[in-house]
Amino acid sequence: MLDRNTPPTFQTIKHLDILPLSNQVLSNGIRCHTLKAGVQEVFKIELIFQAGSHYEQQHGASFFMIKMLGEGTKSRSSTQINEAIDQLGGFIEFNQGLERLSISIMGLSRYMEKFFEILEELIQQPSFPEEELQQLKALTLQNIEVSLEKNAFLASVKFKENLFGEEHSYGRVLKAEDVTQIQTSDLQTHYQKYLYQKPFDLILIGNFKEEQGQQIFQKIEKWPIQGLENTEENTDLISPILPQERKQLIVRPDKLQSSIRVGGALFTKSHPDYPKIAVVNEILGGYYGSRLMKNIREEKGFTYGIYSQLAMLRRAGYWVIGTDVKKELTQQTLDEIYKEIRILQEELITEDELSTVRSYMLGAFAGMLNTPFELAEVFKSIYFNQLGYEFYQTCLQTIQQISPEEIREMARKYLDTAHLIEVVVGDK
Repeated sequence: MLDRNTPPTFQTIKHLDILPLSNQVLSNGIRCHTLKAGVQEVFKIELIFQAGSHYEQQHGASFFMIKMLGEGTKSRSSTQINEAIDQLGGFIEFNQGLERLSISIMGLSRYMEKFFEILEELIQQPSFPEEELQQLKALTLQNIEVSLEKNAFLASVKFKENLFGEEHSYGRVLKAEDVTQIQTSDLQTHYQKYLYQKPFDLILIGNFKEEQGQQIFQKIEKWPIQGLENTEENTDLISPILPQERKQLIVRPDKLQSSIRVGGALFTKSHPDYPKIAVVNEILGGYYGSRLMKNIREEKGFTYGIYSQLAMLRRAGYWVIGTDVKKELTQQTLDEIYKEIRILQEELITEDELSTVRSYMLGAFAGMLNTPFELAEVFKSIYFNQLGYEFYQTCLQTIQQISPEEIREMARKYLDTAHLIEVVVGDK
């Protein structure tokens, strides 16, 4: 009989066995990444293009172009497309980011060929119907209006604008005037330049038959592919445009709370200090038992939650602390944030606290390898940052071996309070 008074034994994770994706390049240059795994007979196909907002000539062209791919083709309306996917029990996603955009479809493996036919039609025969574009623009304008009423949204927007500049893609957000100016021709231009007959990465994941995957590759190999006009992706690191006045207050007297963002520039994921600064971030505000949570939520009761996170982009990186507090507690909260940063820079972490953080981070590493779809996300994280699977083993070793002295050194080196950007939306 199970003795519930005795806790189960546990072992420290010393090595990550990550199931890698197999890679091949088709004769037309398409890069295919495949993993046959999983118990359930389901699959996911994802096509990833170098066509994000970083490359657009008209603000919003990338966003609206990818969203409109599912709104109609030369032979089917959006309703017919959705009905065809629903009848097969599938799901489709259109995702747009700074550097890349993707179209993915998932469903039962026995219908994989039929799903791919739909995906192929969306990629090669979009119609960009004007009526649907106007509806999408109206909905987007409503969403922007609602978001701008939220202090937290505006604080995050202003933080990135201050860090990178309003006109750089990393600091720019979609604004109402961008939406108003978007025309169908802008979508078609972005589509022709960066997506139609352009190179892409294909990721095929799931439990499917070998011949199914080969049939899809054979079809894709027949697609005529031309190089991008800018064939070499610019990977030069971006230097943040730091404002002379690093503190910004946006007063909203009608709001009961203030949204706070404090942070600064860092580096990309390929930097050798990334694993160490990830541990520092976790201690400061990366999990529920972090120092910021214990101090500002549990002890002071200033907020329901406060976080610190790393944002690793392709050509730049930054870290940011965020929280929402009663506006009369704004300055006290800022004081406590800077106090916790200074403690990290001046005092050595105890072995007990470091052991807790290690256990949490190691458990999080193990938890991201449970399903084939999660393994695909791990692959994308290293592939698009030009890393290898050894990156995760390096992170694992750093978590296990980092010393209190190294943590203090990293905090002193990268969390310099004299160079942080501070944004408050609400009151101070």
